[in-house]
Order: sequence, then structure tokens, then C-alpha cells
Amino acid sequence: MSHNSSSPTPMSQSTPSSTSAPLGGFNPFSAQPGHFDSAIGSSGSGFDFTDNQSLPAGPDFNFGPVSTQQTPLGPTAEELALQQTRKKLALFVDNLVSWYGLTDENRQELVNFCLLFSIAVDRHTIMLHAVRFAKDFRLERRLDTVEAHMKQIAAGVTDISTQINVNYSLPAQATKNIRGLTMQLIAQPDRVRYMDLADSVLEELQKGNNANKFGLDNVFDTPVRRQTLEAAVRRICSSVRNGFRQDIRDALGLGPKAMGAAKGLVVFAAHMARKYKPDDACNIVLDASSQFTIKLAILRSYGVEKADLLSIAEDEDQQAQAVPRGEKRKANSAGRVKKGSDFWSLTESHLAWLSTMYGEGRFDFMKPTWDKFIKDTVQEDMTRIPSSSNTPSKALSSSPVPLAPSPVTTSPAPPLMPFTNMLESFLN
Repeated sequence: MSHNSSSPTPMSQSTPSSTSAPLGGFNPFSAQPGHFDSAIGSSGSGFDFTDNQSLPAGPDFNFGPVSTQQTPLGPTAEELALQQTRKKLALFVDNLVSWYGLTDENRQELVNFCLLFSIAVDRHTIMLHAVRFAKDFRLERRLDTVEAHMKQIAAGVTDISTQINVNYSLPAQATKNIRGLTMQLIAQPDRVRYMDLADSVLEELQKGNNANKFGLDNVFDTPVRRQTLEAAVRRICSSVRNGFRQDIRDALGLGPKAMGAAKGLVVFAAHMARKYKPDDACNIVLDASSQFTIKLAILRSYGVEKADLLSIAEDEDQQAQAVPRGEKRKANSAGRVKKGSDFWSLTESHLAWLSTMYGEGRFDFMKPTWDKFIKDTVQEDMTRIPSSSNTPSKALSSSPVPLAPSPVTTSPAPPLMPFTNMLESFLN
């Protein structure tokens, strides 16, 4: 500031202004008494030029508190790049969800994966792994769909299997095979029990590989099919018993109409061997001393005694059809008798009685204790129906069942020609 030399100014007027005062406007040169004290406090102590603050560099020094609020800084270049990367990854995830048909849950998992690794892994690597995860999610969804379909298919198969098992019936060939087995078992010389024939058949079917051989490999493991098989076996056994009884009746000349052609013992044995044991017919010895022939002689003898029952079929709950369904049954049965009073039930009792009388409780008629009974039975049969004739003898002429003579007289088969000599040696 310039000063006029001709008009001197008093010191108070030439004192610098407050802007140049070193104490924030306080001028010690113009201070009045007590003015400094009021500025620093009445006690004259505790004056602090800084007030715990750094001194300002400007001329306007202020003892008041300085504001600590700072102007926020903008995002850095790295942060901006990261935000752009995450936006691109989110868009890429949305495209993956659309391409692979993923769920919202799959989308959220992919987004979390991308956000987690976007800080330390480059974008292309993250996208590569995201594609792999998306394919895995799609595969899981497809597997879930396949599993649901498989459950539906399994339920459908179970329903179909149930219907098949309920409506199951034995194949025609299996029925034929079981009938053949039943005929072999009923013609066994040592058989005593005929009403339990079904149990013997079922037991035989389960031996070894017989189930597969008879076409029943898928039957015994299924309860419903097993019940169907057991019912069919009972029907077959009943039919075979009735057929065996009718063969005995017809061989004795007691059959109805022209079916009453009587057969001698050996001729009858040959006929029964061919019919009931076709596989072993050539190996069966058909003379009066063979077990097969002797057993038939015993049955024929008891058949004469129970001639009234030979024409009556047994009464069972599930009687077998002797002829195919739809065909008319021949008139070869004179009604039915209640179970327990039929021919085969009484035959069982008769054979048990013979076992007690001659075999000490065992049906083994080849033992010496049976010799006299067997000789008498065979001789009586030969007398009743001579072996060289199929004509009924006079011994049966008093039977209440009408007898029909056979219009054909045949001689024994060539292998049976030596029978007379063997019979004479056996009886003597």
C-alpha cells in the first residue's frame, strides 16, 4: 500500500487490515484493554492455536472445527470392467437357460458360479465351465424325466403282469406233457394211493430241470400261476383216474354198448403199457410174473368185486373235462358218487388191507408172503377171461351191467405167444 508523504497518517490508521493480521483478524496494535483477554478467554490459559487441527495455509486462519466429510470418488477402471464382465456373464447365463431348457434353480446356480469366479478367473474360462454345468443340468433333467417314465412303465408292466397271471392258463403242450406224466405215475406197480396222485405229479414236476422240460419254468415262482397249475393238475389227475377206471371196466367186458370188449390179462397188460407207458412199453415184461401184470390182475379182481362202481365217476370239486370243451361227452358214466365212496378211494383201502394181510404193512407183492394170493388172483383172472380170447366169460354173465360180446376176435400179439408155457410154469 502506498502512503502520502505530505499528510502523515496516525499509527492506528496505518495499521494493516484484518486480512493481513496473523491471528485471524485480531490486531494487537488496535486492541483496547481487555480485548485480548476476551479473545483468549478470561482465564488467560488454554489457548490452542491448532485446536488439534493442522494450521491452514491460507491467510484466513480459523480456530473452528474443520469438516471431515470427503467427496466420494468414482469407480475405478477395474471395477467398471468387472461390472461389464458380470453383465455379460448374466446375459450369457440367460441364453444358456433358454438353450438347454433349464429351471430357475439351475439359472441361480449358474449365476452364483459366475459371480464367484468372475473376480479371479477370466470370462472365457467361466463361460466354458458354465456351458459344461448347463449340459450337466440338462442331463439331470432328462434323467429325471426318464426315471419318471420308467416308473410309469414299471407300473404298467406290473398291471399287465397281474392281468396275465390272473388270466393265466397252461399251454396246450404243457397240459399234454403233464397228462403223459400223470398216466405214467398212475400205472406204477407199487402205487397204493391214487387220490393223492396230484401231489405226486407236482412233486415230480419240481424235480431237477423238469419244470423247464415241461414248459413250466415261469410258473412255480409266481403264486397265482402256481395255483392255476395245481388246479389244472388236479383236473388232469381226476381225468386220468377216470380213464384208468374205464379201461379196467372195458377190459372186464363191463363197458356200455360196443365198448365192452373184454381183454385177457396179458392182452390188457400190453394195451395198458402202450397207453400209459409208451416210452417203456418195449422194456416191460408182459408175463404173469411181472409186477406190471400182477398189479393189473389185482385191480381187475377188485374191479369185479366192485363192478357197480366201475361205471361211476368220482365226485371232485374241479372235475376234469375228459373231452375238449364244446364237445358232447360220451355216455360212458352212470352218474357220480361222493368223494370217499368212489372206486379209487375204496381201492386204496383194499390195497392197504392187502398190505396188512400179506406184506406186514408194506405193499410189496413180490415177497414170498404174497405168493399164494398172487397165484390165486392170476389164475382166477385167466379163468374168467382166457388169455387167447377177448370174449367175456360166463363168470361175469350175471353182472347187472349188460355185456356186449366183441364182434372181433384177435389172437395175442406175437411177443406174447409163449405166455401159455410161462403161465403153466408159474402156476405149478
